[in-house]
Amino acid sequence: MTCREFTGIAMLCMMFLGATMNAQNNNQRDAHSARCTITSTDGLTIEGQESGWSADTLILTTRDGVEVRIPSSSILALTRILTPDQEQSASHSAVSGVSVLNPQIPRSRRGSPNLYLIPTAYPESAGDLRLGLQEVFFPTIAYGIAGYVTIQGGTSVFPDADGQLLHTTLKVTPFTTTFGAISAGFTYFTADEYSTTAPFLVGTVNLGGPRGNYLTCGMGYQSDEEDYFMVAGIDLPVSDHVRLMTELFLIRDQRQISYCTPGVRLQAGAFDIDLGVILPLQMEPLEFLPWIGASIVL
Repeated sequence: MTCREFTGIAMLCMMFLGATMNAQNNNQRDAHSARCTITSTDGLTIEGQESGWSADTLILTTRDGVEVRIPSSSILALTRILTPDQEQSASHSAVSGVSVLNPQIPRSRRGSPNLYLIPTAYPESAGDLRLGLQEVFFPTIAYGIAGYVTIQGGTSVFPDADGQLLHTTLKVTPFTTTFGAISAGFTYFTADEYSTTAPFLVGTVNLGGPRGNYLTCGMGYQSDEEDYFMVAGIDLPVSDHVRLMTELFLIRDQRQISYCTPGVRLQAGAFDIDLGVILPLQMEPLEFLPWIGASIVL
């Protein structure tokens, strides 16, 4: 094992340990136990204490002390019951509860549709349009269709450059649950006289936690090289605004780890800011390349 490989693996271990400790603290903070009533898509009504969210699953404790886990896809309406103090502050309201139809889970508590350079198995939400800019010179655009199809494209904007880079990705996610997702697709890449197509298959597993801890693994085939490649990534949401992320690339070269991209994603509302480094573990003399990206969901 080379020094760079050891460094990359050590950083992964430190990130995972920090996220695990943070998740334990968040579990205690999230147990606010607000009273609410759930109406499911099956016509059932469940009343209890809202203990929090685990990824896209609502945790509810009934009056009998039974813990119920309800996926967001099964929730037709959620009504939170106001406390006496809240009722006084809302004395001008005609109702004593707050009802939300088809509640949307915050992005900070869902799996991301992409990491830095690789996609995850999760799709863009239906109707979401994501505009991004990577490394200053690479604008991208992505659109979610029907909750299971994602179309993404990008180009390069180099001043005074003769050539231009173009890439297009189509990703279909036929299988999504609270435990993870599976998707397949392809990427078409062209630059000047060069072009290649890379079909891929990727899966993401939700390892649990108050916001979910996500492990992504995938493989693809590069047509111009007539060879396959493998990728892996970890996405650890440690708070509502911070996600620790890293990727590993296994590209030819005896299937050794070729790249490692540890970093962080900062989230605020519809904005994401990505800060990280690309560590080329098998290349000399390049030591690292900073990674800077930003996107907004419209």
